Amino acid sequence: LAEAMSPELAEEFRALDPNSPWEASAVRQPEMAVPGGGPDTPNTTITNSSQPHHDQPIPTPGSDGGRGGNDGGDPPPALVREATTAATTPSQAPSATTTSGRRPPVQPTAATTVVTLSIAPARGASKIVAILLLAPTWQKFFSAMERDRESGFWTQSESNSNLDPDDPILRRDEIALRLDQAGLNQQQQDALIENLINNKSNEGRQVAEIIHSGALQGSTGFSDFLVEMTSRSQDAFRGHAAELRFSYDLTQQGYPSSRIEFPSKNTDIGDDVDVSIRGIDGEVEYSYQIKSVETANGVRKKWGEVIRQLSGETAGTTNRVGIFEVQQEMSNLNERTRRAMYAAAVDSGVSFRLYFTDGTITIPPDVEIYPE
Repeated sequence: LAEAMSPELAEEFRALDPNSPWEASAVRQPEMAVPGGGPDTPNTTITNSSQPHHDQPIPTPGSDGGRGGNDGGDPPPALVREATTAATTPSQAPSATTTSGRRPPVQPTAATTVVTLSIAPARGASKIVAILLLAPTWQKFFSAMERDRESGFWTQSESNSNLDPDDPILRRDEIALRLDQAGLNQQQQDALIENLINNKSNEGRQVAEIIHSGALQGSTGFSDFLVEMTSRSQDAFRGHAAELRFSYDLTQQGYPSSRIEFPSKNTDIGDDVDVSIRGIDGEVEYSYQIKSVETANGVRKKWGEVIRQLSGETAGTTNRVGIFEVQQEMSNLNERTRRAMYAAAVDSGVSFRLYFTDGTITIPPDVEIYPE
């Protein structure tokens, strides 16, 4: 049973007094799909086996009665609380927000592990059986899929070469022509090309290829975005390279460059959108904040910042999404971080998609990350 509990409740369960009159055993049943709330969703019950089987609901905080048997004592609080929590269906989860006008994240439909808990007082009184429906953390707090065209942002960083000024295929003068078409002056063109040749991240050639493709030439704010890439900051260049790859993949997904926007930067940390997508009516539908980090620890440090950056006027009432590119496998994101991000997503209305080397994680599960 402890394996199916949350870590906190598992500690309480294991710490129960061994001399307690309660004895417990648990049997894990195969997983079953539980609908996201509704009349057919199973309820957790306690049954008194010494009497005819009249199901009684597990007591919840603030309720009266609800004893499971006539032995004169209730089950340990940890077990009752776990059962009550487990019985909560997705439709009972708190709504993200209604006052701001933002669309709340989709509430997940969880696969559920059925655990039969048998609690028997040692003094020979009646036996209590509780059927617990415990949603595994892996399904409950996020969904996972492969990193491919279906997931979006499938172009991973190629940090193996910079732009070669003597490259006969990807020629410097052709890059300069694209920059000129984007509206950069000669000084800005020279500064950006210098970064493409000598950047320490070795992503210069990949960035040059995207610029040379012309795929984002029709995007609002693209000229100012390229000017930002003239900065000598290596961290800034790497972040902009991720934003550029993300935006390029949007065009490959079928979004016209005219619907993709690089919003003007605001010095207020609570108002910073990297990329946005407009609907066919011209109104911005999705706002993205994009982070490129080396490890899952970088996600832990920055996800709160992403929520703040998407909480200003620029993102407004659009669908707000934090995008993380992580140079590690999914297994490196620990449960505590997943739980914290899920709770924050439900509270703030900001969703997350994390792109790892071996797949993607979406928090909350199955929420829409891109416009249809």
